[in-house]
Amino acid sequence: MFTITRAVPEDAEILAELRGEMQDERDKGTFRVPKPEFFECNLRFFRERLADKSFVSFIAWDGELAVASSGMCIQLHPPTHGNPSGRVGYITNMYTRPAFRRRGVVTMLLERLVETARELKCGRCLLNATDAGHPVYLKYGFTDIPGEMAFDLSSHGNSASRLLYSDMPCFTAVSGSGTTASRVILRCTI
Repeated sequence: MFTITRAVPEDAEILAELRGEMQDERDKGTFRVPKPEFFECNLRFFRERLADKSFVSFIAWDGELAVASSGMCIQLHPPTHGNPSGRVGYITNMYTRPAFRRRGVVTMLLERLVETARELKCGRCLLNATDAGHPVYLKYGFTDIPGEMAFDLSSHGNSASRLLYSDMPCFTAVSGSGTTASRVILRCTI
């Protein structure tokens, strides 16, 4: 049985470690930012964003071992007819260590995030799904959204990727190779 806890700023190191493992697995050794710098960027992000509550995270534990993490950036958009509050929970950082997969951990973490999004009056949740995660999110109730696009600033000159890591309250790394290229954006109206 797993214990789920809401992350606090003191959990930043654990979250940065798990995010590093997730990125290593997804990017297959192709790093745009050196690993130590990437860890420090994530450590700073998690400390600051958990403290100011613009990022919500839950961690799954097996005893004293952190086995999975989740996260959600709280974004503000102009209101729409479908989302009059304009609040969007952007789910990210969903990662389970390989030995603990296929045991329902992601669903437990996702339930906590969606419940929190409702409490925070978000009108919808969005996420990028890997091929492996896509069926889990569909089963939960997310739907595919056609028409979403991404523009990778780091591929178009200068050092924009450093700005993404240090200056933005919430970031998403996008890569054009491997399984990342086949990600599908999903939404859940809550």
